[in-house]
Amino acid sequence: MAEFGVTFVDDAPDEAAAALALLLFGDPDAPMPGGFSNAELSPDSPIKAIASFPQELVLLGRATILIKGIAKRLGVRWSLAAKWKPAAEAALECGVDGCTMPVWSSPVQPAVTPAASAARAAGRTRFAEVASSLSAAGKLLGSWAIGRSGAAARYVVPEPIRARAKKVALRVATRVARARDTA
Repeated sequence: MAEFGVTFVDDAPDEAAAALALLLFGDPDAPMPGGFSNAELSPDSPIKAIASFPQELVLLGRATILIKGIAKRLGVRWSLAAKWKPAAEAALECGVDGCTMPVWSSPVQPAVTPAASAARAAGRTRFAEVASSLSAAGKLLGSWAIGRSGAAARYVVPEPIRARAKKVALRVATRVARARDTA
């Protein structure tokens, strides 16, 4: 945790970092090292041993505690570490320089239904899989076309018309901002 910028109070035991990592990202039923408690408000919570917590991680910490709390309340076994394992392994494979695309930008794979699993075992492709792939490809093609058309407009539309369009867009944006500020 120290590599992420978390610092602990001077009298915190060495196990405080491991206990904090387990509290935020680990299995809620995992035993805490160093006699720490997994109850956030307990006097033995590893949160009490934190001297400073980086601002960049505050939202992440809140989100993980919220997800774990909801899962516990609903009686769902949820391991954030298990869910993040593939992305973490991909990030480690990229090394210090990183990958071309961040791991969070990868497309999410749809959940596999029992029918799809049986069809895949039989070597058949399900229509829903084909439709989903076409839909995703269509969306990608559409966003590419919009980007290309914007770039092509620079060469097709004459400069006086582009300048006028920029002025109109600026005027509209100013009116919208003023209306939002007065509301």
